[in-house]
Amino acid sequence: IGIENNHSLDLGPNGVARTEEELKKENLSPINFEQSPYFYSKNGVGLGVVAVNWVNAKPDPREIEMKIRLARQASDWVLVYIHWGNELI
Repeated sequence: IGIENNHSLDLGPNGVARTEEELKKENLSPINFEQSPYFYSKNGVGLGVVAVNWVNAKPDPREIEMKIRLARQASDWVLVYIHWGNELI
């Protein structure tokens, strides 16, 4: 479950931690930028997932590139989950 978005911190850092905790209790993987890439494997096929939030704070493009490069090296497929855009325009 991608939790990398501009509303993740609406309830503060404790809200993020609690959300991650509750997702893990349900055997779901919370995906965020800091810990990306995440790696999953099924039937011998590897998937690397990188999460990016490009709404409030723009991460360093070199860091994104590094994460994608790592996912490519360690996976058969790479998925980049990007949250971006303008709200309420």
